This record gives sequence, C-alpha cells and structure tokens, in this order.
Amino acid sequence: MEINEIKQALLKFMPQLEKVRAQAGGTDEVQQLMKLFLEQVLGYDPKEEIVSQTVKPDQVRLPIQFDEQIKFMLQAVSPQTALTQALVNQGVDCALTVRAQLLVLTNGIQFILYDIDTSSGQLEVDAVFELNLLTDDVDRTAVNLWIIGKKDCGKRVIINTSQQGASTWGFYR
Repeated sequence: MEINEIKQALLKFMPQLEKVRAQAGGTDEVQQLMKLFLEQVLGYDPKEEIVSQTVKPDQVRLPIQFDEQIKFMLQAVSPQTALTQALVNQGVDCALTVRAQLLVLTNGIQFILYDIDTSSGQLEVDAVFELNLLTDDVDRTAVNLWIIGKKDCGKRVIINTSQQGASTWGFYR
C-alpha cells in the first residue's frame, strides 16, 4: 500500500481504536483489533499471511509472512499494558525463533518497531520508530506504518534524524 492509502485506511480505522481503548479490552480484543489493523490498514491477508498465533493470558504474537518469508513478528498486549523492556526482550526472542528481522510491539494504540540484526554475530536491537495511533500526526504515522506495509515490508527502514528541528529522512537495509 502507498502512504496515502495507509493514511486513508488509518483514518477509517480510528473509531475501532477508540472503542477498544474506551472499553479497556484484554488480549482477545487486541488480537481481533490487530488482525483487522493488519488487513484494513496495512493490506495483509489474515488467512494467508498470519501464519500462526500464540495467545497467552497477557499477550498475542502474530508472525506475518509473505513471499515465503516471515517479514515481522507482531507482539500485542492489552491497551492498559505498558510497553516495557521485558516485553521487548520476549518479543525479540520470539522473533528470532521464526527468523524475523523486525518486531512490532504494540498495545493496540502505541506501536514500536524494532530492527533485529544478528549479521555481525552479535544481537543488535534498535528502535526504528515509536508512535501513538490516536495522538500522533496522521501523516507522519502513515509514513512510519508504510515501513511495515505489505507491499514494501523489509525492503527499507526509515530513520528520522533531527537537526535543529528539521527532519531528514534516510533509507538503509
């Protein structure tokens, strides 16, 4: 999906995000929400590209696959749960078991994308972006979500470097 398509889909999806936040839903609600989000906002087929799922009492893990490769691991917790370093560590371990190079950690409202690199023989985990779907600028959010959209996932990562308030966007990978 292109950035503008993601933006429009995200705007349509906002009422569902508000509903889950207002209801203070648990992991079942977040799991359903994330499947809809992956399908409606990012363009994934939930029947073909969510290859399996692990549901624990406090979290949901959804590996996303297309072109015969796991592109990223999505780890979701309930909206009331803080996205802690312990959750990052658990998500990275899970992502490594399926050879995913990207981890998306979310509580349905906040999203953090991590790049997982083991090419040097050492584990390097870097946050690429962090966003709040309900409060952040929708244009910037759409650009960030484009990184994990179906069409272009894993081909590049955007880095935002800021100097004196001006943003510069660069690509690597």
